[in-house]
Amino acid sequence: MFTPDAEFLADPAVTYPVTVIAAASDWWEPAIAVDTFVNDAAYPISRDNQLLDRILAGKSNSGTVRWRSYIKFADIPVESLLRGGKVKNADLYLWNHLSNTCGDPVGSGITARRITSSWTPGSLTWDNQPTVTSAGANNKAGAYSPDCTSAAASWAKKEWDLVHSVNGIVQAWADGQPNYGFQL
Repeated sequence: MFTPDAEFLADPAVTYPVTVIAAASDWWEPAIAVDTFVNDAAYPISRDNQLLDRILAGKSNSGTVRWRSYIKFADIPVESLLRGGKVKNADLYLWNHLSNTCGDPVGSGITARRITSSWTPGSLTWDNQPTVTSAGANNKAGAYSPDCTSAAASWAKKEWDLVHSVNGIVQAWADGQPNYGFQL
């Protein structure tokens, strides 16, 4: 049984008849198709990083080295009910491990942005990164590490998820924008 959203139905822009379609299940795409990272110091070329078991994002070396990571999940299938649908909730879960400090907030945080141009994991360099948009971007400023021992940060003496709410980004993909993935 469906209960229509009264605010949606009262919107003068809504035209009738209204058709409601229920997806048989949520769309999940946990498998990463590609990922890599670059930085502005010792790792400026992605081909050396694309097969590693991690991605790196943020700043290190007391803020003097900047890291950017790129991840791309499989595209939303054209025949999926999500195509053209309304995204209610889309989260990007990233395991935060071995941060250089702990707490919330820490520095400027990690921002998830939608990539707007094509890229391949072996061809990025610091000076040749794909374009991104800030539309729908989400920033998380928490940082966690098992090495945190100070009294002020002892609550974070563990690894933890950074959860980015990426509704706007996934909505853009559902609306037909090309899925080039996320920049962190």
